[in-house]
Amino acid sequence: MANLIIKRAIKKYNPKRKVLSAKKKETQVIGDVFGEGSDGSEKVRGSERRESKGEAHQTPKKSRGVAKRGAELTDVNVRLIEINPEIGEYRINIQSAKNRKRLEIEFQVTGENGAHENVGIMSFTLGNAALLSDSSLLLKDVQKNQVISGIIKVGFNARVRLGGKTYEIKG
Repeated sequence: MANLIIKRAIKKYNPKRKVLSAKKKETQVIGDVFGEGSDGSEKVRGSERRESKGEAHQTPKKSRGVAKRGAELTDVNVRLIEINPEIGEYRINIQSAKNRKRLEIEFQVTGENGAHENVGIMSFTLGNAALLSDSSLLLKDVQKNQVISGIIKVGFNARVRLGGKTYEIKG
């Protein structure tokens, strides 16, 4: 018997980034995140891939201000601890392995299908932080191994998996 080798092409899945609006109905948002349609039926898996290519993958520059986003940082620890999910309140702890002059933290909700959606920030108390866009904060002068703690309120009032991605800010 002869050995048969079959070549397969593997395509990388890149979901579109979206910012959750506080104006959306809670059931609609939960459906978007957890893979259900607006009528409660289950979405066809992969349907979000068919969106137009004109849609931006990142937060638009005009809503992010003038800061230039650099590479995603892997040496910064961001820990979000649920305090009160009914009002979207979380404790945030940040620790960097290096001194950072400027650092962006973007907040995202992860759905059960692994898709990420940016979530709007309603309020925050965090030293050296300023609002950079609807879903991200700018931290200045982060010291090596210093733990920065605070409280953040997001525009999502249900139990979700909230995460923070960190980016270096240039310029």
